[in-house]
Formats: sequence, C-alpha cells, structure tokens
Amino acid sequence: MDTRPSSAYHSPALKRLNAYLSKRQASHPEGKSAFTRDALLAEARKQTGLERFGDPGFIPALDMTVKLFDSDTLSPFGRERERNSILQSLKNLLWAEHCFATHPEILQRELAPPIIILGLARTGTTRLYRMLAADARLQYLPMWEGMNPSPRPELKGQGRSERIREMSEGIKILHLLAPAIGAIHPMEASWADDDAVLLSHWFAQPTVERFFHSPGYYDWLVSADRLGAYRNMRNLMKLMDWAREENGEAGGKTWVLKAPDYLLDIGLLQQVFPGAKLVFTHRDPVAAIASGMSLAWNINVLSSDAPCRAACRDFTLRRSEDMMRCLISSREELPPGQQIDVYYDDVNRDWLAQMSRIYEFAGIEFTSEAKRNIASWTQRSKNENRHGGHRYDLSDYGCSRHEVEERMKFYSDHYAVPLRAEMELK
Repeated sequence: MDTRPSSAYHSPALKRLNAYLSKRQASHPEGKSAFTRDALLAEARKQTGLERFGDPGFIPALDMTVKLFDSDTLSPFGRERERNSILQSLKNLLWAEHCFATHPEILQRELAPPIIILGLARTGTTRLYRMLAADARLQYLPMWEGMNPSPRPELKGQGRSERIREMSEGIKILHLLAPAIGAIHPMEASWADDDAVLLSHWFAQPTVERFFHSPGYYDWLVSADRLGAYRNMRNLMKLMDWAREENGEAGGKTWVLKAPDYLLDIGLLQQVFPGAKLVFTHRDPVAAIASGMSLAWNINVLSSDAPCRAACRDFTLRRSEDMMRCLISSREELPPGQQIDVYYDDVNRDWLAQMSRIYEFAGIEFTSEAKRNIASWTQRSKNENRHGGHRYDLSDYGCSRHEVEERMKFYSDHYAVPLRAEMELK
C-alpha cells in the first residue's frame, strides 16, 4: 500500500493555496477561536443579518463536527473548506427559517411520495438518477440548489443566479485543485446530484473527511437519532418546491431522490416519506468498493497533508458493510409494492428494459417523450464518457478482492449479485 503523505499528490495549484492559507490562518487575530461553534454561529448571523436558526436539534451534530478542527491531519485548505461548508449550512438554515416565518404556508405544502434510489456508492445510483431527471414530469435536486437550497430574501429572484454562479465557480476550483475528481464523478451546477447534501445542512452526513479528521464522529452519528435531519430535509424540499413556483416553474412534481447514505436510515425514510418508492441498485461489491475507496481518497486528499489511504479503505469497508446490513434488516419491514431491485450489469446491457421496469413500479407512464429524453441523455453521457475513464486498484489501499468478497459475502449471497462480472481486481 502506498503510504506517502497526501501532500505528495497535491496539484501545484493546491500546494500554492495551502501555502497562502497557512500564513493567513497563522496570522488570524482570533486564531483557533474562529473555528468554534459559537464563533461559527455568530459569523453566520453576521453574514445574513438574521438571528433565528429554527429547530436547535442540529446543535449536537454541529458540536461533533467542529471537533475536526482539533485534528492536526487537516491541511490549511481542509480547515478553510470545512469552515466554509459549515458556515454555508448555517446560513441556509437561517435563510430557510426566515422564509418559513414569512411564508408559513410553505410548511403546509404536501409532497407526493418520492422515488428514492438507494445503493452503495459506485453502483450506478447517479446514472439512474440523472436518467430519471431527464423526464420533465419529475423534479430533482441540481447541485447548485443542493448546496444552497434556501432562497435569499435580500436578492433579486431569490438569489438564484448568485447561487448557480457560486456552485459553478466552486466546481471550476475543484477541477483545478483536483483534476481526477471530474473523471470519477462528473458534475455541473445544473446536473442532478447526491441529495444527501441536504442532510449535511443538519451536519448529519457521514463523510470520509469527518471519519478521518474527527475520530468518533462516525460512531456517534450512526448511533444518533437522525430524524431531525430528515425532517429538515423534507422542509427544505417543500421550500424549494415553493421557490420554484415563485420563479414561474411548475411545482408539486414528484421528487426523485438518491443517496447511498439513505441506506443507513430506511426506517426514517419511511417515516418521513410514507409511500415512497424505493429503487435498490446492486453491483459486484468488489468493483463498487474499489471504486468507492478511490473516490474517498481523491476527496480526502484535498483536505489533508497526512497519509490517508488506510483511513479511506477502513471508512469505505465499514460504511459499505453497515449499509448492507441495514439494507437487509430494514427491507423485511417494507411493503413489497414499495421496493424494486435493479442490477448494474442489467442497466449496462439494456437500460430501456430496466427503466421500463422502474416506471411500471413507480406507477408512471413511460411516455415516448420520456424515452427520447432519457435516450438523449444516455447518448450524450456515452459520447462525453461522463461515467468512464476512472481506474482503481484495491492494492493501492492495502486490500484484496478476497478480503472484500469475504466481508461482503452476506450481501452478495442474499441478493445473488454476480461477482467478477465487470473486471479483475487484485
């Protein structure tokens, strides 16, 4: 396993940025006090001019999150990135609460039962999500809105153009600092993307950075009551639905959601979104986990100077096993008519047949227009190689195919997932 420090893989642009931020953070008049819970809450209030965060249930998760600033494995850029992320979420909570207070009818809106795609990371969840998002009768979460779901009352058009620009600029910077990430997970501000980011605004998303830099965060989170995070997510969905109508778009459409993180909380999904249609994706766990380790490492290496391959391996293996054990136990309580299984290799072979199954399952007519739009997206994706070009090897992380197969055998046996269907990994 490669044990070189993360800094050995930093791009020239990231090295320059870390050098600059190191000097700036060292000379900051408030020093470490700028990274405390109270300082962050005060800064969010100052930047928005608002006071009320609403339900204070997010505070325990925020307290756990800010502990990562005590880590000496966090690079200057990682420290700045996490601080900005926390501030952004706090500001969105303030903006959302302002909207709810000003327009109390928002929280009275009804949401139709959503279609939710669940599966391990790298099992084709994003592909299915973006295929369904091509159907104009459904609504989804674009990256820009997931990062900034709350309208900004002081700006024209609810700050929509500013929020899109912020996301577009963020993606450009990310590609500059870490060019490989674009090949692993293609992204644009307007594309449908992982909506577990809505959980992050409640500080309840188990990320590799927090696993690595804040020991104890993951253990605490998976044992904590996350119902408040899902209720906040539902409120944000109502808010975005309302905001779209205010901007002249059609509201009230059925939502399509997707995130691997939901596998840990299937019971909460049922509680918060009763009647939801759950689409479970499956892929050879060796390929999925190998790809997931690579994604985790490429993300985490941005935030650290220290070696982190072992931590990315441990996080991916543990999270994958936790998710699949939760999946198997939780599905026993689900009504048969609310769940369907879709296999990665079957989508590769005949996406039209698999989408037909999903539409029939969801009770939505698979119209000629929907087929054309999905076919168009699929062809563009293929032409641009949006979901290809990512190479990974378990040995880079001190792991082997046999180890993953043995650890995940309970899952592959239970769902008859074909092994070695796509590739040979060491």
